[in-house]
Amino acid sequence: MIGKYNLLKALITRFFILFLGIGLSLTFCRQTNKVADNNRVRLTVVCHDNQNPNWEFKTDTLLKDSLLDLTKTKIDLYFSHALCHYPYYMPTKSFFKNPSQEKECNWKIYPNTVKCYEYDSLNRVTRMQVEGSGTRGYWYYKYDSLNRVVELKREIDTVIMTYNSNGTLSEIKDDGGEFHKQFYFYYVMDSGDEK
Repeated sequence: MIGKYNLLKALITRFFILFLGIGLSLTFCRQTNKVADNNRVRLTVVCHDNQNPNWEFKTDTLLKDSLLDLTKTKIDLYFSHALCHYPYYMPTKSFFKNPSQEKECNWKIYPNTVKCYEYDSLNRVTRMQVEGSGTRGYWYYKYDSLNRVVELKREIDTVIMTYNSNGTLSEIKDDGGEFHKQFYFYYVMDSGDEK
């Protein structure tokens, strides 16, 4: 009986999270589409996750109503990494080949952790290997026609990124089997009343 109760509780919690996410998305949909018309936006970032298998989803507001100028702040995976520490491992400086990345695959220069990269014909990182500091693994990247990362794979995790029409992140969704993590980026066009 306890097992059925926990299953029902988990299903209700997930339904509530899904309903909340859809409701917030619909609420902000019109305002999000206006982002391209105004470079000053108010950004709220919300994370939903279950830290361990079969745990209830936890909701955290990581950034609330923060005023940003999109000409000065790029809301991309590097922004997410800095704010949310997610994705945790990222290619250094860019998803495009750069001199910093080539040096990282050298144990003499980086004795604790090395990152080695593979690239496609457009010099975009397609695979990153990390070894050291208790971490080992491969990260695989897929891009859309605008060179934005739309999928990141690592072992059992598949992380999907969606973007608004102006290129800002809209959602990051990680469905790692029993672990789930979602980040929602809500934008509201700033009225210009506050400097």
